[in-house]
Amino acid sequence: MPKRLRNPSSSTLSKVEQAIRRNRSFSGHGGGVVARELASRVPGVLTGNKKHVLMLIGYVDGIKYTTVRVLRGKSRLLRYEHDFRDSARPLFATSHDGRHLYIVGGRFRFTARGIVDATRR
Repeated sequence: MPKRLRNPSSSTLSKVEQAIRRNRSFSGHGGGVVARELASRVPGVLTGNKKHVLMLIGYVDGIKYTTVRVLRGKSRLLRYEHDFRDSARPLFATSHDGRHLYIVGGRFRFTARGIVDATRR
């Protein structure tokens, strides 16, 4: 039996419209990219029957972060910076309301060394 298609709910449409307006105000160009399918790739974003909308901002070229690590028995505050290769860059997205940021996909691993771009195959 073929899958039944349903019209988007008004709450989903308003989220899409809100994301489009937010994207226009950020990028300055009409339309913009709103990728609802991105939400299915983010663990924890889709919960129950709720439909979430993510707005695609662009690519993540690099990331800086600060963390505490134990080295040689002592806790140390360390700062890291990682520049992604073009082939490894994840997508950068925000929730329709602009309150949550998401890093989606990409070809990298987080290891004991930190972020490491995946090798090409």
